Amino acid sequence: MTFLEVALAVALLAGVATTILGGYGSLRSAADMQQQRLDAMEVANRLILVYTHLGPEELPDTDQYIEQGRGRYMYRLKEDILVADDNERDDLVVRRAVPAKSISSDKRIEAGFVMITINVYPFSRDRVRDSDEPLASLSRIFDPFPRLVGDERTDVLLKHLERMLNIEIDVDSLEPGGGGAP
Repeated sequence: MTFLEVALAVALLAGVATTILGGYGSLRSAADMQQQRLDAMEVANRLILVYTHLGPEELPDTDQYIEQGRGRYMYRLKEDILVADDNERDDLVVRRAVPAKSISSDKRIEAGFVMITINVYPFSRDRVRDSDEPLASLSRIFDPFPRLVGDERTDVLLKHLERMLNIEIDVDSLEPGGGGAP
């Protein structure tokens, strides 16, 4: 073998090795991003379960980070009330989302259904801007006034009522024989 053949063989081998390592790096990066999105979706799902089963007051502060897997995440919560629109068909109810802060308390109760959306972002010390792309976004529609089953559901119902009406409810005054009525 001549020197020229050896130089070309080494160059060809280096090109093949670079291509293989580049492909591996790209696959590794895509797998890491997919795992990060999966972790963010798990965070969003856990937060929705906390909101619907324990009440919105039990959610962690939006400025704190939440650890999941190998990452740290932060979230933003959006609450919409699903208000029924007038339509021409009696057998069909069409609802539109209205931000919860822009609707009166009696309309909130009348509407019944709430749609919550959790957007999860990678944790950073800076505030999340509206233009930032979330890693995961998960929405759930639920009835905050479910058929009551047991005392624990009553507590959650009262928490949702307090939040919707912006009042504090004294539980002792609601119980039979409590201090509410003379």
